Parts: sequence; structure tokens; C-alpha cells
Amino acid sequence: MAPIWDELAEFYKDEKDLKIAKMDYTLNEAEGVSITGYPTLIFYPKHDKQGIKYDGSRDMESMKTWLESNSDVLKSKMISDEKKEL
Repeated sequence: MAPIWDELAEFYKDEKDLKIAKMDYTLNEAEGVSITGYPTLIFYPKHDKQGIKYDGSRDMESMKTWLESNSDVLKSKMISDEKKEL
């Protein structure tokens, strides 16, 4: 999983409003977070402290598709890119 996660972070590195990060739950406390297995992947959109757990396939394309469908930042960029193509 780590190489794919690193690849995902590299792919989105220029998105200033999107951070792909790692946190070791055994070394940090996160109030209200329920960890059911490792790794647990959670996306926190701006102004959403609950987060959205990822339970899809652990491959790059599946995670990109999921992020793009849940991130307002990425949705806006995709719409902008589509308009440029027209």
C-alpha cells in the first residue's frame, strides 16, 4: 500500500489545497476516529472534521477516482479542464 500512497501523493503534489499525508495512529491520538484495520484511509474535505473513510480497491486508479468524486477542489479543476478542452 505504501508505494501506491506515495504515488498518489506525487500525482497530486501540485494541488495546493489537497494534502496526501500519513499518520501513525499508534503514536497519535485522533479524537472521534475509529480505526478498524491498517491502513485506514480517511479523506477530510475542508470544513468536515468527520471525514470520509475509503473502502475501495487499493490501487491508484480507484483511489484517484474516489478522491476526485469526493473533493470539491478536484471537481472544480476537472470542470475547468473540461471547459478548456471545448
